[in-house]
Amino acid sequence: MLSFNSRGLGAPEKRREINWLVSERKPTLLCIQESKLEVVDEFLCRSQWGSAPMGFYFKSSVGASGGIITVWDPSVLNVWMTVNIANCLIIKGTFIKNNEVFCLANIYAPCDNRGRQVLWDAVSNLLLLHGDVAWFVLGDFNVVRSSEERRGRFENTFYVDYAPFNQFIDGNFLIDSPLCGHNFTWYRGDGVSMSHLDRFLLLESWTTLFPNCIQVALPRSVPKLVSRKTFL
Repeated sequence: MLSFNSRGLGAPEKRREINWLVSERKPTLLCIQESKLEVVDEFLCRSQWGSAPMGFYFKSSVGASGGIITVWDPSVLNVWMTVNIANCLIIKGTFIKNNEVFCLANIYAPCDNRGRQVLWDAVSNLLLLHGDVAWFVLGDFNVVRSSEERRGRFENTFYVDYAPFNQFIDGNFLIDSPLCGHNFTWYRGDGVSMSHLDRFLLLESWTTLFPNCIQVALPRSVPKLVSRKTFL
């Protein structure tokens, strides 16, 4: 599974970079946040996924803000339901190999506390409604869990900012998958400011299906265009 914030897919260089990562990692699922695209078609998804069979679903950006894309391998996943809510795109289906049902939420959270709380409440309701299946909640949450997850010259982290996010995680019994490879997933150009904004949150039922899954932050080499990347 490959997930990252693209900061816009308008440039061909970014799509080529994603295609290279997909070719190298061969993920079953590709989750993109901040596409900044109002319309996504098969041609655009092919430019990133390649010629292999695929299914995809997208959430339009609002102007040049937001936008979410989820692409999957239909030989592995049978997706038969999609849910589109503010700042979140959810797919529900089954793993073809074992017929286990799953839900995956691809999130690009708002930058303000009020907007994030609305999102936490909406996802919490869906977790409750579909709580009998394996859940995977991933993406760019635009908030840290503690002051240790942010460094910077002028940036302060306050309890009022991250407490609701921790309540969302703990209240829904989500497991915050440890990040390997790097301590942070977002880096500002000044080389000083950095944060851990992207993560994988799992229900225990998912870890039962995949007990050995780990989250790895990909190297910051070519991807100066793709600022946040995580790979499972």
